[in-house]
Amino acid sequence: MYAKVESNAVTQYPYGLGHLKRDNPNTSFPIDILSTADRSSYNVVEVAAVERPDDRNDIVTEGTPTLISGVWTQNWISTPKTDDQKNDDVIKARKDL
Repeated sequence: MYAKVESNAVTQYPYGLGHLKRDNPNTSFPIDILSTADRSSYNVVEVAAVERPDDRNDIVTEGTPTLISGVWTQNWISTPKTDDQKNDDVIKARKDL
């Protein structure tokens, strides 16, 4: 997973080879450019994966990566489910039986 970072802020995430080529149309890139140190000259950083939290009681969405101890890290946002959403989960689970 990669992100484009400018002025120490994520400007695009996720960011891939297609994005890099679009942003630099007059540049030819090797297919492995994102896995090499050369990506830093294009403001592309690797984002460390973090396990997705349990979503039984929360709605979990992926947020913008954050810089933690010098490492850009995947960020998960958990919002508690409402009682109606929890009831919907129970109904769905019963239907799946």
